[in-house]
Amino acid sequence: MKTENRARKNFGQNKKGAIEISANMLVVLIIALVIFAGGITLLYKFISTAETVKMDLDARTEAEIQRLLLEEGKQVALPLNKAELKRGEQKVFGLGVLNTAAPETFIVLVNPAVYIPLQGEEEENPLIGSWVLYDEEPFLLGEQEAKDIPIRVAVPKDGASGTYLFDVSVQKSDGIRYGPIQKIQVDVK
Repeated sequence: MKTENRARKNFGQNKKGAIEISANMLVVLIIALVIFAGGITLLYKFISTAETVKMDLDARTEAEIQRLLLEEGKQVALPLNKAELKRGEQKVFGLGVLNTAAPETFIVLVNPAVYIPLQGEEEENPLIGSWVLYDEEPFLLGEQEAKDIPIRVAVPKDGASGTYLFDVSVQKSDGIRYGPIQKIQVDVK
């Protein structure tokens, strides 16, 4: 009889223990799912932000590009091409391209040209290519069609003070330069 009572008691405890384990597992599973969902959400935000860095040209820059391209007939225009930036700041420059001939595919190239430190000698081709972000994909323009291309220059927090020059060129699909090389000047303070 004692063994029977003990068995019933143990059976009741086993049921209770099984329910406690199930409840604990359920709580752990819910917490894990919440953390996982939060991680996925953050990852999605980081990736979407990195892929769609919004680079808007202000109205003044767009108007100046249109004036240079359409009124003055320039093939390539980069107005307002100088900026004074502090470390950690960024600036969006606007490049305009006007196709004056038959439909053609173009590509924009932005290359670091010269770094002039506040003191010392200038360096050619400094390693600052990562400072520049723009659409590197070729684009098609019809006859007399124009396109504005935003070019973002972001100075890192550890960027050295001085003047940085970037060469901006536009090439046709056959590799021949289209219009004159433009310059971007960034003075880092």
